[in-house]
Amino acid sequence: MAISLNEISLCKRIIYKFITKLIGKLTYKKLKYILNQLFTRDNAIQNETSHLLLRTLDIGTTSCGNIMTPKSQVECLKLDANMNDILNAFYEGHSRFPVVNNDDTVVGILVIKDFWEALCKKKTFDTKINLSHLIRPVVTVPESKRILVLLKELRDKRNHIAIVIDEYGKFSGIVSIEDIVEELVGEIEDEHDDVVNNIKESKPGTYKMSALMPVQEFNKLFNASISEEYKTMSGWLLDKVGEVPQLNEEFFEKPFLFKVVAGNARKIDYLQVQLTNEPNEKTKNEPT
Repeated sequence: MAISLNEISLCKRIIYKFITKLIGKLTYKKLKYILNQLFTRDNAIQNETSHLLLRTLDIGTTSCGNIMTPKSQVECLKLDANMNDILNAFYEGHSRFPVVNNDDTVVGILVIKDFWEALCKKKTFDTKINLSHLIRPVVTVPESKRILVLLKELRDKRNHIAIVIDEYGKFSGIVSIEDIVEELVGEIEDEHDDVVNNIKESKPGTYKMSALMPVQEFNKLFNASISEEYKTMSGWLLDKVGEVPQLNEEFFEKPFLFKVVAGNARKIDYLQVQLTNEPNEKTKNEPT
């Protein structure tokens, strides 16, 4: 029996309404579970494509506080910085720097391009320079702001980074367009990035690892259960301790003994992690 075009159109409308109502009742977790099942069944979609689609789903609920580079790891310039301070900062390989005043409030962003243009116009290499004439306005956002909303805002205002503030209005970190894009497509490395292993075994049971090693990667490697609300091991440790630890300071989180082996007064660069069953007598703190 032949089916008329009107009947086909009616069927389409019924199916559309059914799917719309079904999706409307789905929670985020249920929808993600259904997509995971769909992607893994019979290898329906290639891994790269499925990961991208799932990341797209995740990114809609991600806030700035989840992906920001914390203040302790941000290279800032003082408003009264001299030429040597600025050149030393440029040596780090970044193209934009938050500029702070004496009470650590971000007053602007210094872009390398603006600095060199001003220097070329001046035609003299003076150690004194007034950054207040060179800095660009700041885009300030709360930690709770969704990163997709921020991405549109940065594009509209033609900015590349935003200053993230906490609930008290204090500078807590930065988020760049690159950070947001990396949430979708994964880590992006350029010619200035150092390619290093996150962790390396120095002797049996003892490892040297980057403090920026993702918590998720650490948990997977050691079958650990550190809270993945923290992005990096450094972020987790700083939150537990409440301050930037000193060089050679040790912390026990059963069954791991962590020791700070490289860093400065503002950040941790490298940690030594040792597998142990009992706290070491030299341990000074026990993150909980």
